[in-house]
Amino acid sequence: MLVRNSDSILIMENNITETAIVADTAESIKVYRILALKAALGLEAKGMRHSRGFSAYATVKREMKLKGDRTSVLRQLEKIVENLLDRRGQVKA
Repeated sequence: MLVRNSDSILIMENNITETAIVADTAESIKVYRILALKAALGLEAKGMRHSRGFSAYATVKREMKLKGDRTSVLRQLEKIVENLLDRRGQVKA
């Protein structure tokens, strides 16, 4: 088992290609949530939908005060994530 710690995000990997990520601070939880919203918005931009609650598109627009259609909001969010990860000195997602 390989264990890496990167700014309080603990990544554990084993030989069966399973990976567990532990976000144990408020900042790392926020970063993980933004990454999850980015992934969900990417799927929504391709036409997929989930069955309950607000769409990732609506959530991102409301919380981050972004404007535009799904693809333009996704591009804006990708830039935000890139800047966020650059500031933290982590690999781009």
